[in-house]
Amino acid sequence: MKMKLRSQHIYRIASGEEACPTASINSTDTKAMKKWQDNDEEALALIHMYISATEKPTIKGANSSFEAWNKLQTAHQHILSTKKFHLREKLMNIRKGPENMEVHLLHIQQMFDQLAFAGEIIGKTDHQAAILKSLPSTTNFDIIKVQTRINAATTSIQQLCAILIEEDITQRFNQTANNFEEQVLQAADSKFCTNCHKNNHNTKKMPQNQVLHLLSASRTLH
Repeated sequence: MKMKLRSQHIYRIASGEEACPTASINSTDTKAMKKWQDNDEEALALIHMYISATEKPTIKGANSSFEAWNKLQTAHQHILSTKKFHLREKLMNIRKGPENMEVHLLHIQQMFDQLAFAGEIIGKTDHQAAILKSLPSTTNFDIIKVQTRINAATTSIQQLCAILIEEDITQRFNQTANNFEEQVLQAADSKFCTNCHKNNHNTKKMPQNQVLHLLSASRTLH
């Protein structure tokens, strides 16, 4: 909307920067006032044309482009303030779930970007604090190890994210390896056959006719 008014060279009228010339007996002043009034009507018409249907009640009753523009600015400021409040609240309460670290950090960055778009820039220290606060306090993520690798004064947000992603990958790999080892040990101690995937016997005691059948099926597939 602002750019549209600027392109028509009437934004200064809508914003109140260009006041209506004072009428006088001078014909030049009269023409200037008439031109200003025509531009004001055009600006008001453009505002009505380009705003959304939900915004139209906001400028209902406005008799000039300045009055309409001022009402819109006030309404938008209120919306931005409310949005910033909810984003800050959400940022304070966000906690990492089962998603991988890269997805989690992207989610946080999107909230910071939305705050910046709303006119609120978060400093590096608060940005780091929000990220670290969102991390899980469980035994499968070594937050103490992460904190020893960073320096609040010198570590950039990009470096912090890289450290967290690396640590998350390491933790997930170790957890997967531990789970696999546990499954192998359980299978070795149980009567579970890894060939036919059935219970009641282990692999070594699998009936011979079933072994031959599986081998034949395997050869057929290959």
